[in-house]
Amino acid sequence: MPAIHITTEDLAIASAVAAVFSALYAWHSARIAKRALGIVEQDHIERHAGIAGYLIDGVSWESAETGIFVALACSLSNSASAPNSIARVELHLHVFDSSGATSTVILKPVSRDAPLLWELPSISVPINLQARSTLSGWLVYQIPLRVSQALSIDRYELVFSTSTGERITLETYLLKRIENAKG
Repeated sequence: MPAIHITTEDLAIASAVAAVFSALYAWHSARIAKRALGIVEQDHIERHAGIAGYLIDGVSWESAETGIFVALACSLSNSASAPNSIARVELHLHVFDSSGATSTVILKPVSRDAPLLWELPSISVPINLQARSTLSGWLVYQIPLRVSQALSIDRYELVFSTSTGERITLETYLLKRIENAKG
């Protein structure tokens, strides 16, 4: 059997070929990993997509004994592929007094029937939204007499806080005023 004679040039060529194949394999593996990362990132975005809020309508009415009531009809859409919940809903009244000093009054919703407009139910907190679902309804707030008599309301801001700490805000400057609403 003849002896195989390997020169240093042969070893260098073999090493170069092996290095090229290793580089091609590493490049291919990196492309696959990049595609997998893209899929995981897209899944994360879909799973944790936020809640979108829409203000449908806003009305107010006055009761001689209990003050002014504000009812805001809104729609909440969970576009995520996982359930989400709203732990807290507040109405922030941006107000000013006779001297022009501004402040914010924060109110929690009250359990009260909403006006019979839009045929929407009342929403109670906490609000649980299933994956890719929408909920619409009324939130009712009572503005105390001491606030409505001493301060002027500039803006109504509805603030939703999710269980993950995300905040959704809806705001309006004007509300429809309705008469003969039950007090």
